[in-house]
Amino acid sequence: MSWILGVLSANLHQHDISRIAEASVLHATRTPSLSLFAGGSHATCLVDSAKDTTSGWIVVGLGIKLREEHTSILAQQEWHALLSKQKPDLDDVDGHFVAVRWTDNRVECFSDRLGLRELYFCSIPGGIVFSTRVDWVSELANLHELDFQTFGVRWLAFNQFSYRSPILGIQRLGPHGRATFTLQGIEHANRVWEPSACDGDGHRFEHVLQAFTDPKFREAKTVSVGLSGGIDSRLLLALTLNSERKPVAHTFGSPQDPDVIVATKIAGALHLDHHVYDEPLPEASQCIVLAKEFAAQTILKEPASGGIRFRYYEKLAASGRVVVDGAFGEVLRRQYYNRLLWVGRDRVLRLSHRQLLPFLQAPRVDIFSDEAKESMMRGFEREVEYMKDLLRLTQHLPFEDALDILAVQARIPNYAGAEQARMDSFGICYMPFCQPTIFDAGLALPLSQRRNGRLLKEIIRSCQPKLARFPLAQGGSTSPFWFSTTARILTRRAKIKLGRGFVDTTTHDFLHHVREFVRDQARSTCVTSFGMYDGKKIQSLVETYYRGEQGFAHQLDWWLGFELWRQSMKLH
Repeated sequence: MSWILGVLSANLHQHDISRIAEASVLHATRTPSLSLFAGGSHATCLVDSAKDTTSGWIVVGLGIKLREEHTSILAQQEWHALLSKQKPDLDDVDGHFVAVRWTDNRVECFSDRLGLRELYFCSIPGGIVFSTRVDWVSELANLHELDFQTFGVRWLAFNQFSYRSPILGIQRLGPHGRATFTLQGIEHANRVWEPSACDGDGHRFEHVLQAFTDPKFREAKTVSVGLSGGIDSRLLLALTLNSERKPVAHTFGSPQDPDVIVATKIAGALHLDHHVYDEPLPEASQCIVLAKEFAAQTILKEPASGGIRFRYYEKLAASGRVVVDGAFGEVLRRQYYNRLLWVGRDRVLRLSHRQLLPFLQAPRVDIFSDEAKESMMRGFEREVEYMKDLLRLTQHLPFEDALDILAVQARIPNYAGAEQARMDSFGICYMPFCQPTIFDAGLALPLSQRRNGRLLKEIIRSCQPKLARFPLAQGGSTSPFWFSTTARILTRRAKIKLGRGFVDTTTHDFLHHVREFVRDQARSTCVTSFGMYDGKKIQSLVETYYRGEQGFAHQLDWWLGFELWRQSMKLH
């Protein structure tokens, strides 16, 4: 990721951060009380400082500004104008970023409105350490204890709802965050995203989304659209085809995957330059490195095999193209928290956390001791109460609207943010759907236009009618473009039951590739001495899977992901 790492301290000589920030350093500032490094990709790391380095600013990520007919990526001069003001006004800046400015013994930090880029910080003897990477803060502050209460909701549920850090003693700057660090202490606050008043006009939504798919750069850039067989990427492709420059496309996965098959057919019909990334697994040792790095940077948002599935971004970015990803278009199609919708608002607000668990649960694997699970459940209770507080803020709205707003407030910063930070280390990559201005326009639309992706399909038919002739692919099967969400789900389930769905073997291939490592880890002192594990369950899981019980791949993948993350953080 493009990153920031700093220490503000009256005893700066006691804190050597250069040993951590030694890779891809683009900027280093040292004053009598501040040591500050930044690095990653030049495209997503901007710096400006006085000649004597006593003042300046750093921005990692991207700032995006909506103009009348287009969007533009904020350049050095525009950031300078914004951050030179006593109180920077970032309320109309889209994108994903953390900005840090310093002067004398004072550091101020700002995050984007959705919390797609985060900053972690904590007090240390005589000062403060802060970074966009929680593992670096943990290392410098010698804080290695997992907060099982905060971690619990990440493990038990679809996503975390609050903006707490999962490491005890470390704090997190979340959505629209503002923090001030001085030698006297820390002041900070987050601001939960709320939609701005906006006309629910489909044409305006299309106009704004079009602008975000075609950002203007100071130099010519080619846009590469992440193309799958789904609705969201197809809509982005339809809109980019309307722009002045012809896009290219990329897809990750096996050529036998219906997602890849449909994407390839679309690209062929439109004569697009299309690259499918599907390479053999690296050596087992390299697979472990990829999985561990992925876990450390994304804070366990995916199981261990995620490091294999998402390993192509570095190669993709090396082409110098702007990567456009269709993630989180689901919010605009009413796809999140539908189990809560079945329960109903009144019951959701009335039921206990244990009663709500089945409607929020995302099963991973049962590997923890009873003590750990009790702690996790206490944290889950706290998080559910926070979720209810957020829902109470939108009681004046239909429950479906309230749930979509909740998805923006909780799902996006707690799931999408870490992966966005990782991708920033490779180059310019952003998600047009995942912008405050898009959510303002999209969530103002009538529910009838959002359900089943109705408006999104209408825009596809209007912009590029040919794209509506191709089926939609999801979960290993296809269905006609005009099918509703429910019809697609039922079709997919029927095909799987009949054995006609595509089976992705990536997880199995990965787990068998690293089997010796997995078995060694399960027997290691590092694992058997971790008091929060149930060692018998882990041993049984490992042995059962490698005896041929393939149904346990999901659980083993998640345990390995947790263990690699725990090791990378040196957690106890």
